[in-house]
Amino acid sequence: MNIRPVGNRLVLLQKEKENKTVSGIILSNNRYEDENYAVIDAIGAGVKDEALQLGQKVIFNKHMVTKIEDGDLNYLIINEEDILAIVEEDQ
Repeated sequence: MNIRPVGNRLVLLQKEKENKTVSGIILSNNRYEDENYAVIDAIGAGVKDEALQLGQKVIFNKHMVTKIEDGDLNYLIINEEDILAIVEEDQ
């Protein structure tokens, strides 16, 4: 599925988390990595914040999203102002 956001919206993609340890113990029923973390998959033409870029991991307001499931993928459509922070990985 190819979702192209309009206006100041972004499409985020939540990654599924690994539910089992190496020894096979199931850790959680929560299917997605962290409910308020996702990766930017598409950016609408009206997004003004140039710091938001494709592939960045962000923290968002999980109560302000439209969820779309496509098979094993979980897409979220969100307004720019509901992105709370950009996650920068330690190097």
